[in-house]
Amino acid sequence: MPLHRSKHAIDDRPLRMAIDVRPLAGSPCGYTVYLCSVLACLRETDIELTLVSNNEIMPHYEEAVGLETLVIGRSGDLKWEQKDLPAFLAIRDFDVYFSGANRGIPIRKNSSTQYVLGLLDIIPYIFFRAYFLREWQLRVRKPFLNKEAAAQLIAIMRADSILTISQQSVTDIKRVFHRKKVESHLIRLRNVDSIISNQTKRQFVYVGGVDIRKKVDVLLRGFASFRNIHSDFRLVLIGSNYAACAALISELGLIDHVELTGYVDHDTKFRIMSESQAMVYPSLYEGYGLAIAEGFQAGIPVIAGPGGSQAEIGGDGVRYINPSSSEDVAAAMAEMLDPAVRRTWIERGKAQLEVLTNPAIEDGLLTYFREQGRIARGRCSA
Repeated sequence: MPLHRSKHAIDDRPLRMAIDVRPLAGSPCGYTVYLCSVLACLRETDIELTLVSNNEIMPHYEEAVGLETLVIGRSGDLKWEQKDLPAFLAIRDFDVYFSGANRGIPIRKNSSTQYVLGLLDIIPYIFFRAYFLREWQLRVRKPFLNKEAAAQLIAIMRADSILTISQQSVTDIKRVFHRKKVESHLIRLRNVDSIISNQTKRQFVYVGGVDIRKKVDVLLRGFASFRNIHSDFRLVLIGSNYAACAALISELGLIDHVELTGYVDHDTKFRIMSESQAMVYPSLYEGYGLAIAEGFQAGIPVIAGPGGSQAEIGGDGVRYINPSSSEDVAAAMAEMLDPAVRRTWIERGKAQLEVLTNPAIEDGLLTYFREQGRIARGRCSA
């Protein structure tokens, strides 16, 4: 058990914070972008940060370099969260523990520590029929998916406070799980100007993977219709999980006109995006919509659906479409061939990017974590 701490000792020392950074042991994804944004905000303050994981962090996550990083245990994720992590936290004197990947809060907690869950979205629960009922056979074949769901539900129920990344996600979490202590702060976007290309190729780009709500099938059908008139264009799908699209690509006669990049690193991704005519992202619903923000960063027009937080993140910078309409997708692509129209959407995207990179985002996030520390210290000294 943690030693008793006097109020004077608590108030005199800097805030101490542990952060679960397990996603940084793998390839870049939405979770790593989010965690790195939090680290970039907090590392330049007087908060004492300790990063914890069950595997070594990959060296390319620059935001973690120089911070104390501890590999505690080598268990699988669920066992690590419920055994190794609470045992570690019980002997260390942290004010705040933060897990930023939708899971990672143990059932057994220290009364002197404030447990904060970074819950980016709860889309599987909003589309419960699609993600759980229709895919029950997949969950039988892959039990780890059930462990992930269990870990997430434990985290949502046991967190002292929930931090998310859009007002839409705040609304969703409160509605579905009836949690009152939910607050949102946007992601801090990295500067990518140094890797942006000035060349524009005759291509459109999509990044986001295959998911039932992403409507990649609609994108492919829309692109096929667009190519009936503009046959010299191609579509680039960035990422490594598009095997499920192979049959449709063949059926639509697009084998030679759709490029599947496979996994690419951060710099390559933004170079490809910046060379494209526009980002096309016909998703039905997002908890944030990182691809939209990345399109703005790459300096290209963004075509996207309005569902979930997409209109919140995209603001006036997105050419919105019906993500279930291939005709709407094709029409929006055709609009971007007009240089004046394309420039207008680029300028609108730049204006919205300023909203998404406002320094007040980090100020608010820092204030949030300091408040969590104040709550923990208040409990400890009561």
